[in-house]
Amino acid sequence: MARPKSSAIGLLDTGLDLYSANKLRKMGGEFDSLRRSHELSTIITLDAISGIAELQTATMYGINELSKQLTELSKISWSIANYFERKEAKEDFIGDLKMILIKFEDELDSIDKISEKYTEYATLQVESLRSLVKKNDVRIEHFKTLSFDDIDKAKGILERIERTHTILRSKLLEEKA
Repeated sequence: MARPKSSAIGLLDTGLDLYSANKLRKMGGEFDSLRRSHELSTIITLDAISGIAELQTATMYGINELSKQLTELSKISWSIANYFERKEAKEDFIGDLKMILIKFEDELDSIDKISEKYTEYATLQVESLRSLVKKNDVRIEHFKTLSFDDIDKAKGILERIERTHTILRSKLLEEKA
C-alpha cells in the first residue's frame, strides 16, 4: 500500500494546525505572564492589606493609650476641681466666721453701753452670744489658717464674750445681795 499523495487541503490543514499550535503556544505564554502578573499583584495587595492592618492596629493602640491618658487627666481635673471647691467652701466658712466675730464685737460694744442701766438685759444678751458661739461651734482652731493678728483678734473676741458674761453675772449677784 502506497502512501496517499498529499493534497492541497491536507497541506493547508497542516499549515493551519501549525499556525494554531504556534498561536496557542504564544497565548499560553501570555496566560502564564498574565497569571504571574496577577499573582504578583495579589502578593502586593496582600502586603498592602497587611500593612494597613498593622497600621490600623497601631492606630487603635494609640487611640486606646490616648483614651487612658484622657481618663487619667479627667480624674486629675476632677480632683483639682474638688480641691478648689473644698478650698472655696473653707474660705467661705472662715469668711462667715469673721463676719460673725465682727457682729459679736459690735454686740459686745452695745452690751457694754446698756449694761450700766440694764444689767439683766445685758446679761441675757451676752448669754445669747455665748449660746451662739456654742451652737455654731466657733472655736479659735477654725482660724488657724489666718494671720497671727486675725487669730489673736478672734481669740480676743471669744475671750471678751466670756469675760463680759462673768462680769455681768458678778454685777447681777451684787445687785441682788
